[in-house]
Amino acid sequence: MTSRRASRAERRGVVVGLGREEKPGRKKSFRRSRSTVLIVTNGEKTEMQYFEALKDDPWERSYHVSFKRGDPRNLVREGSLEKANSGYDTVWCVCDVDHYEVSNLIREARNLGVEVALSRPCFEVWLILHHKDFGRPLQNANEAKHEIRKILPRWDKASLRIEDFRDGIAAATSRAKKLTEPPLGNPSTDVWKVVELLRTPEEDDG
Repeated sequence: MTSRRASRAERRGVVVGLGREEKPGRKKSFRRSRSTVLIVTNGEKTEMQYFEALKDDPWERSYHVSFKRGDPRNLVREGSLEKANSGYDTVWCVCDVDHYEVSNLIREARNLGVEVALSRPCFEVWLILHHKDFGRPLQNANEAKHEIRKILPRWDKASLRIEDFRDGIAAATSRAKKLTEPPLGNPSTDVWKVVELLRTPEEDDG
């Protein structure tokens, strides 16, 4: 009975397997599937809106964004769990230095197999750099937000307009690279490292 069903399937030109039928002529790809990138942030509004909005742009690598509550250390640990349990190839934790103690954070992240993109004092430094060079030290996040409003008077942290920043990504990257890296530099940001990863083509394993 089994062989008869198989014979009928073959006569119909159908391959049966894994509960699914595939039509003949469809070649299976042996190329390694695209790697997956996860961006984890504790910035529930600005950071989440920024990276979610950029998904519509033609990046070389696909990515997902996840919000996690807590300080940078908790974010790194949550990112490590996501990588272990969900199979992401690369995890970047995007967080602020602000008032947090992060001296050992980079070492811990490296040990856990995740990357960290810090901004001092906050992510808004990255947004400022989309529009101009900026090197004046900032005491806190409120000062950074004040600087953005000088550029974009109607800017709202809870409702980011990606149109205000999309055309300045390349310039922000160039400007950020000139600053001393966080956590030492003030102002400073490593978000450009995430952006450069997303626009770097993956190697084709053939």
